[in-house]
Amino acid sequence: MIGLLFIILGSQMCVSVNLDSEGKHIRIRSMVQPVLDHYSAIFNSSLSFGYADSLGRVSLISNSPHGKPITEDTVIPLGSIAKSWIMAWILKKAEAGELHLKDLASKLVDPTMKRLNGTTIADLWGEDVAAILTVDDLVSMRSGFQDYNDTYWSAWNIDHPGMDILPFDYLHRVDKKLACPVGTCAWYSSINYMLLGFALVELEGLDRWDDLDQLGVLSPEDRNRYGHTSFAGKGPCSKTPHMAHQFLAKIFMINPKTEYRLYEDIIDDSCLNGWTCGNIISTGGDAAQFFYDLLLDKRIINDTTPMIDHFEKIQNPWCPVCYYSRGLIRIIYPFFPVDPSVPAEDLYLTGHPGIDWGSSAPVCGANLKHGFTFCLAFTAAAGMNCSLPNVNRNEGMTIGSSCYAYDAVMKAVGGPRINCTYAMPPVPLEGPKAECQWKRGRSGVQGFSLRDEIRQLLQQS
Repeated sequence: MIGLLFIILGSQMCVSVNLDSEGKHIRIRSMVQPVLDHYSAIFNSSLSFGYADSLGRVSLISNSPHGKPITEDTVIPLGSIAKSWIMAWILKKAEAGELHLKDLASKLVDPTMKRLNGTTIADLWGEDVAAILTVDDLVSMRSGFQDYNDTYWSAWNIDHPGMDILPFDYLHRVDKKLACPVGTCAWYSSINYMLLGFALVELEGLDRWDDLDQLGVLSPEDRNRYGHTSFAGKGPCSKTPHMAHQFLAKIFMINPKTEYRLYEDIIDDSCLNGWTCGNIISTGGDAAQFFYDLLLDKRIINDTTPMIDHFEKIQNPWCPVCYYSRGLIRIIYPFFPVDPSVPAEDLYLTGHPGIDWGSSAPVCGANLKHGFTFCLAFTAAAGMNCSLPNVNRNEGMTIGSSCYAYDAVMKAVGGPRINCTYAMPPVPLEGPKAECQWKRGRSGVQGFSLRDEIRQLLQQS
């Protein structure tokens, strides 16, 4: 899910700290802000940074020198980070005795699906699956269910600007052939978390799936800690106050040495993003606060052991370095200690990445060793600097920028320094150039091809 332009008038920051934290948090602000400014300028995208520890929170933003700036109040769609919220709610209900992780999923999922759509797990995947699939299989990505076809739905989204893709659309179209037998492997699929959404609708006694208040995992007093977090229902992103613009990239080769890139502002498109698997709207600061409250402060649920007691390697070929537990991913990023005697595990972040068609937060979670959380969100899924001597270097924006910001945090807190050499993809300095155009509004109409659209735009320019 792809990209944006954004952007400026300098850098701003908002900070929420206790007096005791001033020394450390001042160092973090002074060391991280220049990194954010450097990479927002290089990649022509805005950045929203968050850090939290026992002493408080640091939130920073940075804008490139072009376009519209974000502010400390600007919120960004953060995709699959929503899964960690749903996992926490399921485990909280298990803690309260409202469900058991070994319950059959059909017991909780089928009543809502049958009532709203006339279907059940057995109808979709067969009686043999329904007879053994547990709630825990869904939470831990061990159902064996295939993930939705992102290529198909991305193309559908382009052809149907402004329309919602509903949860049942995903469920009925997904490939029903299991990637592995139920309970035998970790296979990442957002379908699991849509089904958990229906389970929560049943547990909450709601009439409709879109009545679910996904902030319900929080105690009433804790809701005030997340003033910049919400979960999208049906309708455009733009209906959410302070929403960031996000740009979807359409790429077309003019000739072997030149690309044409059209960046369409998708703020008026749906933000539903698979509902309970990807509809969170937040900031880097709120996301960092959530993972701190969940994993380090343990104020959301009491026992975090079920979340982190067993990370299993995901078998999806697109992520050979991903390990999944319940609602959390540990990704072995190409972040290596400068000092070879430091265990690589000291740099691991436990949390969840999120990527949307026009925004991203691929490095977001808790460093359990050093007791802090880190999250860096972007108003794009890749860089948008069309002046780079090799336009493909834009692909290194999210992981590369995150590594250097993470290293700045480590320097500020006295942790091990990070070698970020391998965080940027090995792309030559010189390469394909790009001609680019940005526009607000969508022209994706069925029967009107991207080639036709680009031909018209090139003729107009």
